Amino acid sequence: MTPSLYKLKVGDTLEMMGPTGLHRYLGSGTFTHGKKTYDNIKRIGMLAGGTGVTPMIQIINKIIEEEGDDTEVCLCCFNTTTEETLLEDELKEAMSKSGGKVEVKFFASKTGKGTTEKLSMRSMSGPGIIKLLGIKEGEEDSSIILMCGPDGFVKHVRKELKEDGSMKNIMIW
Repeated sequence: MTPSLYKLKVGDTLEMMGPTGLHRYLGSGTFTHGKKTYDNIKRIGMLAGGTGVTPMIQIINKIIEEEGDDTEVCLCCFNTTTEETLLEDELKEAMSKSGGKVEVKFFASKTGKGTTEKLSMRSMSGPGIIKLLGIKEGEEDSSIILMCGPDGFVKHVRKELKEDGSMKNIMIW
């Protein structure tokens, strides 16, 4: 998706639709996926590759706006370069408005201008991913990992988390 967006020129049009998925955040730590419900979630670990950040910011905004929603969020945004980071200003603003409930980390696999930390998801193992998201041992049942991004990104993360086996609550957007 991201490469296609970068090819657009000023004046080009882009037709969009959605959301059309089965995933829903109902608030106060409750998600649904079709008929399955994940509830009593206290911590959400979000992994976003490129344009995969868009559903994540919607959930973050709902948590911030809903009075009494104490769900904690750690969003890790992965891009090839810092220049490709989408919604950076909006994410930083959401973090500052969240009262400490939301943490956002930015990573790029290639160095460029800016202060983004260099890290490639391909070099991460399951335990490393869980640690990066701030999910502590014993918190796995009250935590969920959401991921959205390119197929290779999602495939790698899912494989690593499955091999680790400690996280049961995983949703792919």
